[in-house]
Amino acid sequence: MLSKTTYDLLHWKWGTISNFLYKCSGIDTPELVNEKVISLVDAGIAINCAYPLVLRPDRKVKLILSFDYGPFDPFQTLKQAAKYCEENCIPFPKVDEKLLQDPDNPSDCYIFRGEGAPTVMHFPLFNKVNCP
Repeated sequence: MLSKTTYDLLHWKWGTISNFLYKCSGIDTPELVNEKVISLVDAGIAINCAYPLVLRPDRKVKLILSFDYGPFDPFQTLKQAAKYCEENCIPFPKVDEKLLQDPDNPSDCYIFRGEGAPTVMHFPLFNKVNCP
């Protein structure tokens, strides 16, 4: 038992997990059934929110409700998402930096609309309406 545990610890790769769909019938996506072990990536590592997953073109997202509960800049995830989308040619509304000038006293809701991009409604948790 100790030797098997030691072997598994020495050969373990971060983010890998046994694929419970391996060789499962009735699933049309071969990527999900052909691999015995799959690798997972936390969507929050780069941006600390799931923007990259939501913004896939096949999802046809029209509205994103963005909630920022971080203790620092209440617009950090929004700015990171805009930058990520620009770098990866993903449609995202223009984030007007003039609206984000006062991170210590934000409004309760910001709305960003874009042509061919989803509308983003951003809600900082700590704001001048519910936390004066």
